[in-house]
Amino acid sequence: MKYLNLILSVTTFISLSSSFAAGLSANEMVRKSDDMRFINTDTSFMVEVQDIKGATSQKTRYKVFTKGPKLSRVETVFPERQAGRKLLMKEDDLWLFTPDIKRPTRISMQQRLTGEVANGDIVRTNFADDYNAELKGEEKVEGQDTYHLFLKKKRSEVTYPAIDFWVTKKDFAPVKADFKTDGGKSLKSAIYLEPKVFLAHRIFSRIEITNALNKTQKSILLFSGYKKESLDESFFNKESLNN
Repeated sequence: MKYLNLILSVTTFISLSSSFAAGLSANEMVRKSDDMRFINTDTSFMVEVQDIKGATSQKTRYKVFTKGPKLSRVETVFPERQAGRKLLMKEDDLWLFTPDIKRPTRISMQQRLTGEVANGDIVRTNFADDYNAELKGEEKVEGQDTYHLFLKKKRSEVTYPAIDFWVTKKDFAPVKADFKTDGGKSLKSAIYLEPKVFLAHRIFSRIEITNALNKTQKSILLFSGYKKESLDESFFNKESLNN
């Protein structure tokens, strides 16, 4: 048994060591993956969310404006009854504005936006700045050869306490994420699909998020219409939400 354990330990060490052949740490792998989920310039784009619950479904559309990874503004476009609702993120702070209240309310990244989508799933998608990553091994996931990374939160304000995250060995593209509680319980999982080129960036345009306890509940996020913008920082002030 001792010899078997030794062999397993050596095999695991060789496997993990091979992952750093390109000279990348686990955190650097996450950062490269982020580049395929987010464009780090002044940008606007559309997100359509289809929430599925059993045999029923509903759609919501948002227009998102970003200025780097720490400034974003999300405006509800559809349904019309929700038009005028806005989310504003500055650093780790998040506010909700609604036309009937007319005063921004502080909310959290963890709160539900719609269906299986949390606020932070749209307003803040930069894993590298929010989590410390550890390489757990190499696995076959969704038919692809991947690195299995474990992400642990750096701060309490982030969307999820921990994430099991799989990226391709070829180019560190995102494949799957398992979002967890502090105690390690799975909340929901996400798969990343349909890479497309927007503004000379390869971006995964479809994310499917499924409830861990009820597989009939899921949200499909479709990203489109990326445009370069010239956004002043004043656009991301709370006072601008009335406009």
